[in-house]
Amino acid sequence: MVDNATVNFWKALSLQWCLASKGYKVQPLPRAPRHDTVQAVQLGSCVCLLAFCEAVQRSSTVGSFTKPIAVTTPGYASEVIFADGTFIDGSTSELSCDGPQRKPFTLFCQSGTHWTQLGLVLGDVLKSISCRTNFGHPLGVWV
Repeated sequence: MVDNATVNFWKALSLQWCLASKGYKVQPLPRAPRHDTVQAVQLGSCVCLLAFCEAVQRSSTVGSFTKPIAVTTPGYASEVIFADGTFIDGSTSELSCDGPQRKPFTLFCQSGTHWTQLGLVLGDVLKSISCRTNFGHPLGVWV
């Protein structure tokens, strides 16, 4: 039997590899030691950040009809956008992502409780952010 921490590790790794292979800067880097399941992805533009969060919310099981917007949140220096369509009652292992509305437009993502959910969401995310890029390269990442 595989424990939940191991499963979450592999889901974060798949998100990391997939987005790194598309040219996005990720932290931790592929093959780097991991200490948790949060994955940082530098999206390079406000448009891509919003598209990523909208895709996560749209593909989620709770509140898929809602549209995430950037808001002022206590404790944050910039407006932050949250997508948390499976986040119920403070659970920290559910699929969620958030990011501040400022350069370099980095998103922080937790990969949820099941790999199939991540797979479905990741497919929608890739479609959503690819239509906001220039010739397949993320806007603003290569500068």
